[in-house]
Amino acid sequence: MTGDRSPVMQSHSEMVHSNPHLRQDKPGTMTRTARMLSEAIVELYRLSGWPPWRVAAEIAEGTGGSRRDVLRWARDGVPLEQRGLLWDRVERLRQRWRPSRHWGPRRVRRLRERVGCRLDLALELDVDLETVRAWERGEDRPTRSQADELSGVERRLSGGDDT
Repeated sequence: MTGDRSPVMQSHSEMVHSNPHLRQDKPGTMTRTARMLSEAIVELYRLSGWPPWRVAAEIAEGTGGSRRDVLRWARDGVPLEQRGLLWDRVERLRQRWRPSRHWGPRRVRRLRERVGCRLDLALELDVDLETVRAWERGEDRPTRSQADELSGVERRLSGGDDT
């Protein structure tokens, strides 16, 4: 499982194990936890395609803080009492938004041909037409949640699910 973790999360694990009682640095300087949170927000921004403020809101949703708290922590450092919860939330979002390896361009194209056209598949999955095109061209891959939806459509077309 450790080989599956992002560099940001690996760095966090090393930092906590080496010194679990790290204190905040002086105000105005970028602390190690602030840098790690900033890097995590950028990583999640790239995975999700959402703007950084939306990523911060998504992180905050699982930590009991607000979007502004998360952005402030990315500037000033993460409070000690919030670190475990925050890094767990970041890791869960990373896992959720990581592209699926199982849905390559050929498989998406075959499913689209069975559905009828790109527009029908896009409407079925509630994604943009350009998203389906990018999947078929290999320019992008579906996220894990999108891959689950694709699998559901595939099952339904195969007669395995009548919902």
